[in-house]
Amino acid sequence: MVAYAITNGKVYVAVSSDNRCSTVNQISKAKVFTDRVKAENYCRCLPTSLKNLHFFVQQLDEDAKTEITMTALANVAASDSPIPEEILDLSYWQAEVERFSEFVQRAKSYKSTLLARQLREEDKSLDLLHAIEFYKLDVRRGYQLYQQLHAVREERRKCKNILAMIDALEHATFEDLETGRLARCVSGMLSRQYAPRALPELFKQEDIGNISK
Repeated sequence: MVAYAITNGKVYVAVSSDNRCSTVNQISKAKVFTDRVKAENYCRCLPTSLKNLHFFVQQLDEDAKTEITMTALANVAASDSPIPEEILDLSYWQAEVERFSEFVQRAKSYKSTLLARQLREEDKSLDLLHAIEFYKLDVRRGYQLYQQLHAVREERRKCKNILAMIDALEHATFEDLETGRLARCVSGMLSRQYAPRALPELFKQEDIGNISK
């Protein structure tokens, strides 16, 4: 059987149960057509958000069709798996949705307080920098100001990270939750590195190690 999919060479077009278009990386999740004319008509009628991504109709090779078939069989097998009793209890779903909703509302309620704290820490940072600029400091006092500035910048970073997380949560779609994109946002913050703007030599790994000793 000949089969076709709509692709731009990087991603494929998928269609949800409510007839909404999206893009997917796996051919097994793509919308498959058995009629090339229908596929081409569908391609011409893609939403505006997808039209500029240079999609075209591609005939699927045997490997792609095998992948689609194996995925379909796996889905059938999964549909025959036993379902936990709690999944069939509507009150379970109500409790889970309410718990997530409460979490989102609680997170949003901290937003103004966190922003005020971040601005306060930025003001402290400016005061400390001006103290360093205006006064000649001995080693002891200079180190005290460094410690204060370090603590202030750490507190500011904590506020900034959580505000970014709340913003991501506010704008997240169901797909972001389903695909783990929101979780990866947190992971990205944990592993994020600063990109120096003017003094990259300060951020060489060997220098950081020497400074921290």
